Amino acid sequence: MRTGGGWQGTDNQPVWPLASVSGVIPLMKKGGYGRIVNVSSGAGSLHYMESGTPAYGISKVALNALTRKLASELKDTGILVNSVDPGWVATDMGGRGGRPVEEGSKGIVWAATLPDAGPSGGFFYDYKPVHGEAQSQKRNYSLFYLRFLALAEKNAW
Repeated sequence: MRTGGGWQGTDNQPVWPLASVSGVIPLMKKGGYGRIVNVSSGAGSLHYMESGTPAYGISKVALNALTRKLASELKDTGILVNSVDPGWVATDMGGRGGRPVEEGSKGIVWAATLPDAGPSGGFFYDYKPVHGEAQSQKRNYSLFYLRFLALAEKNAW
């Protein structure tokens, strides 16, 4: 396990999302609608956690915990909160060889456009719950996935 280095940029990772949404949650509550999508990683799954840079995985676990806590706190307000793992994406951070940005961003757009009856408190990869993660709501996710694909084909998002 690498213990040296790899801590830069992760020390406040769970703090910044909370600070960011704290200012807009009252507006979302007032409007009775909102979507909070935390961009996570497979490294944030306790089921898949193995070797690698400890700080990154631990910070993503904390982000997923924040997702669950916020979802619970915001239950019945019309605000849905979910984490999405876009996978390995070919960006400046991800480097070459990952999936195209357009592909990685689809799950984020999906979570941001969920219908009111959509899931909240979940951790998703390619529109499906990440294996081993308990979901706060038991719903038919495939229905939301099919709706998203239909919209995506029409470029209606």
